[in-house]
Amino acid sequence: MNESVLVECASWIYSHKQNGHWWTPYVLTSHNQNSNPNVNIDVAYDVFAELVRRRLMVHTIVPANGTHFPAFKINPEKDAEWQTLIKKRGPWSLTVLPTIIWLIKQSWLLGLFIGGVLLSNYLAIKVQTWAKDDTPASPTEIRLIDEQFENVLHSIQPNVNSDNATKPGGDQGNVNADPSEGDNKAVHASGGSGGN
Repeated sequence: MNESVLVECASWIYSHKQNGHWWTPYVLTSHNQNSNPNVNIDVAYDVFAELVRRRLMVHTIVPANGTHFPAFKINPEKDAEWQTLIKKRGPWSLTVLPTIIWLIKQSWLLGLFIGGVLLSNYLAIKVQTWAKDDTPASPTEIRLIDEQFENVLHSIQPNVNSDNATKPGGDQGNVNADPSEGDNKAVHASGGSGGN
């Protein structure tokens, strides 16, 4: 038996003890139109069984409409034990918790909106922190950037004569060389025919 459910139901029964001399488990269920812990009937029977086991309630027979049926009465000799049990009731009682759950169910859209705002603010702060990161690049990162830059430069340079571009001391395919300087390689690379 869940102790918090027992405490909540016992507190409700004890607070309504002046309203009746006998009880049945149905008073703790939705069959009772008054405010109650609203537990299912199996739990209600378990609560009454536990209260009887602790001698806080006793069995009785109640006459009604020419017949008799079993019921329960609060044991007046156990008032101190009732008080001890009721003091265990915390702020998360069965009357408070369903109200909180109902509010959450009713305002899920508001919760979704608040969650979205909190997430976007968190992400914005992370992006700003990342953008302001002044940590210098490591030598490996610098070397990779240099290699990428070299690759880009080589890919955009005109490479007219690949043989000339790879020879040491060649003009690397300089197409703007002046043929009047007497450089046959430059003239050849630029497509000129004259020379010495």
